[in-house]
Amino acid sequence: MIGSRSAYTRKRIIDAATWLFAQKGDRTSLREITAEARVNLSAVNYHFGSKEGLIQAVCENRLNALNQEQLAMLDLLEAQASHGMAVEPLQIVEAYFRPLLRYAMNEPFLLLGQQSTPKHSNTLLQIVILKGHAPVLDRFRMALLRAQPDMPGLELIWRLLFMLGAASSTVAGMDGLLLALDRSSPEPFHPEMLIERLMPFLAHGLTAPLPETAPAQ
Repeated sequence: MIGSRSAYTRKRIIDAATWLFAQKGDRTSLREITAEARVNLSAVNYHFGSKEGLIQAVCENRLNALNQEQLAMLDLLEAQASHGMAVEPLQIVEAYFRPLLRYAMNEPFLLLGQQSTPKHSNTLLQIVILKGHAPVLDRFRMALLRAQPDMPGLELIWRLLFMLGAASSTVAGMDGLLLALDRSSPEPFHPEMLIERLMPFLAHGLTAPLPETAPAQ
């Protein structure tokens, strides 16, 4: 009973901190978090040790949520593929990049903590190198190799790097993009507009013809 009550309190603190960090980033005070969670400061110290510990726990929680969403999408695609056929490359790109972009644009602080801001140029690349995300990236790499059996493994790694770089630079350059769209487009900007246009761009980069100098498998 005590353990379940403690877990419930911990979850309330994380939920409150997640919501407030999404609004204000690290400007959020512990007093605001404890008020939102309806706990006292000692509960935060008991479960997380400090504000930095709480930030780390929130970041791990959001990264886990991203990982689970990406893997669930890939699992569904593979389950729907008929007779053991490989999933289409575009579908794999969608399953990996769509959640990643949405999280990176909407809650970069929650994924990476105090070192991340909405203008951080390496947000997506940092996510990829985190230990908790490496198995997810490897799972998608294997799915892409099955979908493109003629693609040398080293070439696929290069293309994944280029795709992540393009996506990361696009997110980092959103301020300039928004300014350009405000001047030239009658459509109000929405993050999904960016994602919808970026998905086919990334997929075509993945499936482009191999360069003549591409090493053999």
